[in-house]
Amino acid sequence: MRLCIPNCTVVHRTEFLRRIDWSAILKLNLLSCDYSTNVLMASQGKVGFLNEELAVWRRGGGTVSSPLSREKTLRYIEHEVRQGLWLASVFPNSPYSKFTLREADKHRNMSMWNIAISRKDYVLLNMVDFDVLHSRKPYYAYSRWLFLCYVYVVKKAKTAFKLLINKL
Repeated sequence: MRLCIPNCTVVHRTEFLRRIDWSAILKLNLLSCDYSTNVLMASQGKVGFLNEELAVWRRGGGTVSSPLSREKTLRYIEHEVRQGLWLASVFPNSPYSKFTLREADKHRNMSMWNIAISRKDYVLLNMVDFDVLHSRKPYYAYSRWLFLCYVYVVKKAKTAFKLLINKL
């Protein structure tokens, strides 16, 4: 679910593109079908990898994979879940088969947790079902003040740690 292949670096054989059942992908109502297409292409033949920087990827806010609003973020997480469940059904004898409904719930909640911390979004954090993650609710989830303290202390600690590592 976390494999990232920038589209500007992908080349597909036209004959393989013609073999894809595009109607099945369209029925999923995905926000983007790039990942699914790349997986389907990889299942059709050999995949090559050039270990060179051939493009620069600038990831900004407001894109499909990095939405700015909470609502769009939740839609993107659901997109990932639908895509993962579909790939599990298409490739039952692959690592995707491990993406069950239970794993989908874990992915959904872990994504919300990570995004809540990175965006300092206390409302999103309180949407996380920690029981699904088999985790106790963290202490900073009980108050907005604790959450903001945690986020800012962690962020400053990471920055300080990186500076320390760079000096060594």
